[in-house]
Amino acid sequence: MWRVILFLTLVLSLTLGSVFAQEGRKKGPPKDKPTIEEKFNRLDTNKDGKLSLEEFKGKATKPEEIQRLEKIFKMMDTNHDGFVTLEEFKAFHSKRQ
Repeated sequence: MWRVILFLTLVLSLTLGSVFAQEGRKKGPPKDKPTIEEKFNRLDTNKDGKLSLEEFKGKATKPEEIQRLEKIFKMMDTNHDGFVTLEEFKAFHSKRQ
């Protein structure tokens, strides 16, 4: 009898765990995670609607970090005008997800 109770308890806990895990997977970004637009707007310090390399690098000081950011910036700047627009920023991030 105790085996049946143990088995039913195990099945119930696994089922409820699965249900609660599914509930946690709601569509859209979590409330505390910034959207792509919010990230872009934080980087766009002069609020001109585009990112310069300097804005993108921000306060990076380590040479390897700066080099990595420059490489990413070049990949995002698809029209090679020296700036990254919100559309370019979104396109880059959608490819990375």
